[in-house]
Amino acid sequence: MITLDRLCAFYVPALFVTVFAKFSIPPFGSKGVALSVGAHLCTAIFRAVGIGDVRFNPTILMLFLSFIALIVGAPILHGDPFSILSLGLLFVLFVPLTVEFTRIRVSLDEALGLFSILCTFIAIAGVAQYVLQGIVPRSILFPIETFVPESLRVSEFASDTALSYRSDIYRVNGVFLLEPSFFSQLMALGIVGELCSRNRVPLMLLYLAAMLFSYSGTGILVLAVVLPILFVRRRRWDFVLYAALLGLLLVLLSGTIHMDAFVARAGSFTSSKSSAFARFVGGFYLLSDRVWPDTYRTLFGFGPGSFADLASTAHTSAAEMTLFKSLVEYGLVGSIMFFSFVCAAVFSNSADLEIKVAVLMTLLLNGSYTAFFQPLALALLIWPRGRLPAQALLRMGHRPIAATMEPQGQT
Repeated sequence: MITLDRLCAFYVPALFVTVFAKFSIPPFGSKGVALSVGAHLCTAIFRAVGIGDVRFNPTILMLFLSFIALIVGAPILHGDPFSILSLGLLFVLFVPLTVEFTRIRVSLDEALGLFSILCTFIAIAGVAQYVLQGIVPRSILFPIETFVPESLRVSEFASDTALSYRSDIYRVNGVFLLEPSFFSQLMALGIVGELCSRNRVPLMLLYLAAMLFSYSGTGILVLAVVLPILFVRRRRWDFVLYAALLGLLLVLLSGTIHMDAFVARAGSFTSSKSSAFARFVGGFYLLSDRVWPDTYRTLFGFGPGSFADLASTAHTSAAEMTLFKSLVEYGLVGSIMFFSFVCAAVFSNSADLEIKVAVLMTLLLNGSYTAFFQPLALALLIWPRGRLPAQALLRMGHRPIAATMEPQGQT
């Protein structure tokens, strides 16, 4: 049942970052700006005006405003130009992270359950998108790219890319996600969510298969960071064995499911013309050439909106990944303030640590202006309120958190 509380606290941010991720309105779509950019801000405004149960978290708001004051004040005092549009987009995307709903009746556990339903739907769509290749026309497998007018879609994203040059196999995006990498990260979040709640093995295997069919390593990176934390905190050493068995199975099936493509994509980090190099390597060259030699730029950066111009004159390609963009535009001081604000927003709730880290990883693996991290943080961490009591969790089929911390063999 979709209630107003569920709609505001979960469905709007979660659906706009997934099912409606590719949609935009002219002329923003051509600039890579999706509807999801403003959806969660509009939700906060609606809740404040219509119901009046919105408040700012004072600590997080102070950190955010201090960060804004620095990145605006430093260029003004130094006489540097900066982009008002970039600053405005930053404000629209991140100010909702300072907002809380005081009378919301959706718990964190309920939001996680709704998220698993959404992930299952998109995972099934992604698996079907892969399995049906060669059976149904490509136009049916990528319906949004085919049937939705270009003016209503977000451009500047590689939503339908072949596995390799001249390959007739396409990397899947779950039909709805902007790119296979976003789909891969969403499936990784689904796996983490299951491990923190119901531990349903069939669903986790479904998410894993969907993630592998994306042929994107970003979801694997999320799991590589989060799973060791989960194993240690919850003493789930049995999952280490499961992971080893799964790795062995993937090696045995590598030829059937084209696992060699992951090896080939890993090699692309060394090619200066690849997207992997631009996203994860090129920024280091830009920092080395333009930022680190100048003490002022190292501390305070070049100002909001400066990354694109600097990257266009660099010797190697560099994408606007969150870490590189923040260091170039805000410097070390501004970046520390930015990530302090983000971490305060992510970790100042009672959600499981593993989910917090997984959500934070989506910010580091993408651009800060892509509106992927922010809606997920709101839907899973910030806008739902509190946890359900242990009795309610048992009725819903959840394994209480305390039970996961017991030594193996105890009852």
